[in-house]
Amino acid sequence: MKAAIAELEDLFDRGQLGPAEASRRGAALCGDSRIVKDVVAFLQEVRRAHPRSPEVLEVLARAYAAGGRDADATRSASEAEALWRARAGRLHDRLAIARTLLTVGRPDDAEVEIQKALQIAPHDLDAMSLLGRAKHMRGELSEAIACWERVRAQSAHNEHAMWSLGVLHQLAQDPRRRTGESVVHDMPTDRRHLAMQEIERAFRLVSDGRAGDGLRMIDRLARREAHRDLDLFKLAVLARASIQDACGDLAGACRTLEALGEHPGFGADLDRLLYLVRLYEKSPNAAAWERALQVYEFLETRLVKNSLLGKLARLHERRANHDAAREYWRRHQAAFERRMGRPTLDEFLGAASLRSFGVAEIERLSFPEDERAEHRRTTADVREVAMLDLLAGNEVGARESFEQICRGEWATACDWTYLGDLRRRTGDLAGARAAWIEAVGREDDPSLQAEILGRALPALEDADVAALLVDPARRREVYEALRDSARRRPMDASAFRRLAALERPLGMRELASGHELRAAALEAAQSNPMAHVGHVQAAAAYYLFGRPKGLIHEVWASRRPVDPGDAGGGRLDAADMLGNLAPDLRALLGNLFDATRVYVQRKFPHRVADLASYRYLFKCTKEDELSSGNSAGLPVAIALVSVFLDLPVPQNVALSGAVVTDAGHILAVRRIGDAEHKVAGTFHKGLSRIVLPAENRSDVEGGDAIPRAIATGLVSYVRNLDEALEAVFGSRVWDI
Repeated sequence: MKAAIAELEDLFDRGQLGPAEASRRGAALCGDSRIVKDVVAFLQEVRRAHPRSPEVLEVLARAYAAGGRDADATRSASEAEALWRARAGRLHDRLAIARTLLTVGRPDDAEVEIQKALQIAPHDLDAMSLLGRAKHMRGELSEAIACWERVRAQSAHNEHAMWSLGVLHQLAQDPRRRTGESVVHDMPTDRRHLAMQEIERAFRLVSDGRAGDGLRMIDRLARREAHRDLDLFKLAVLARASIQDACGDLAGACRTLEALGEHPGFGADLDRLLYLVRLYEKSPNAAAWERALQVYEFLETRLVKNSLLGKLARLHERRANHDAAREYWRRHQAAFERRMGRPTLDEFLGAASLRSFGVAEIERLSFPEDERAEHRRTTADVREVAMLDLLAGNEVGARESFEQICRGEWATACDWTYLGDLRRRTGDLAGARAAWIEAVGREDDPSLQAEILGRALPALEDADVAALLVDPARRREVYEALRDSARRRPMDASAFRRLAALERPLGMRELASGHELRAAALEAAQSNPMAHVGHVQAAAAYYLFGRPKGLIHEVWASRRPVDPGDAGGGRLDAADMLGNLAPDLRALLGNLFDATRVYVQRKFPHRVADLASYRYLFKCTKEDELSSGNSAGLPVAIALVSVFLDLPVPQNVALSGAVVTDAGHILAVRRIGDAEHKVAGTFHKGLSRIVLPAENRSDVEGGDAIPRAIATGLVSYVRNLDEALEAVFGSRVWDI
């Protein structure tokens, strides 16, 4: 064992052992009484090198305790806890906590952590991206888009020219469409602005069926700028390849980009390579696939781009290199989840040591089994073992670990909170109450103290609460924290229940009664089975800087009775189509209303005899953006069926699909655009499923944007409205 200590000292002296790993290995040796003094000496050396490391101090406290130095153990444990609290204020830890809160479905609490992170680093793009996700999950779409625009504007773009071409393509298709910012953001001269307009006109000519004229206009621009402005020259050549690609001349587009690579300075140009490799992928030629693989392997060394991993996985599959493909798919999924705001296992374990999460919340988290097993094999940290047990659903093992931790002097408020939660789940209410009281007493942060109290209040006596909050200043801080929590969750009945439970023992009887009434009203509203009739989550694509970004918004259908004999019954009038709707969407609504009405009359005649007794309304949210496109067909049809049949719609399911009337009783669901982005938007929003047309299966499963494992668990494919009804309402929809 002495040799083990000597090896650790050697590794540490050579800089090959960081404080966390040194602590972990030192902890594994604390149980051997023969070398405990040597362990203490080693850890003291590590501490001198890293005086602000709570991991080192925590393990040092254990080593002191094992050696009988109780006073030193208590002091080190106290210092470690103080450092853990200091670490919680650091950006990394705030973001780890926020990612975990978002993943367990608590965007309100996550936003508090993100705002604290932005106070530390106001321009941090990870924090801003997470704030966008919190806003998206809460349905605050305008603010979510503002966050995404800020992230995109401040990010280092890998494809400046291709981004500009995407915007110009959009403007050529629909000049009214918002794109995020001017494409001439870094081109201040009038000449460059005019060149951009020239490219846009060329794209419009192509859209009008005049591809030859568009190519000639682009070629003139390229010749003019070849020796004057290389950025515009490159943009013109990329535009030529784009037009050739759009016209089906794949080989010509490849030749154009390969020729660009022969110009000085463009051989390793990222815009050129990224576009060229996409064209190679489209080719049925195996030699082109080989070239694509070589280019992607080169790009992997130059770019941090998630989709590259999916592309490499798919190309290795084409070559039957299955081991490499599996590894790239694994990395692709990890990168995708990271981009979507999911924590890594290490981040979660760190966050869980700083802030307590509900046991049921932890058990819903998912990390790769092999990663959990490897971490368990290498860790000597009892708290981490407990968390790994919770992730595996082993509550008995987790409770044993927290019982062990809380018998020591280094237990934190989080540890006692977890122990209280686990005792309650096994029916030990008296033990849970004692643990929560200990947790509240140990917690210094008023907001976290309020969170612990919120869990414990139903089990505490009024005298317990009064004893815990003797100090008037702390009582006021905790109360304000609970009030702030209720303000941030105005539709959360439990937030008002917790507030009332604290107000009663503090003598605020009238306020407590009012908050209990509000909680009861919220619970009644939420338990009303008809609350979500006609309310559907629609998956859409918002074009941000010329690139589609998936988001989820709501569409609502409703109805109200008309007076007997009123001729306005049974219709959806144009005046009752609400929102910022493009003419094509208004026409779609009228057609779909008629088609869906006939459909339910054929399929459910016993439920819809009174259709003419109501006036119908439709509302598309996000009025500050023009809503258009046929992909709204499926969400609209489901909303209308929901209203016609009085069926509540599950709110964890998104929909997108075009609907075509094949016959009165057959409504086909057809292909839509941007399917992969809509799947990503569903995952980003935190929903359980998205329903898409079966014709889009190849786009999602054959693409490289969405990892296979995620697509398999998230997407349901349907061919017609019958299948869509079963996907949304379940097979028992036919039994109503």
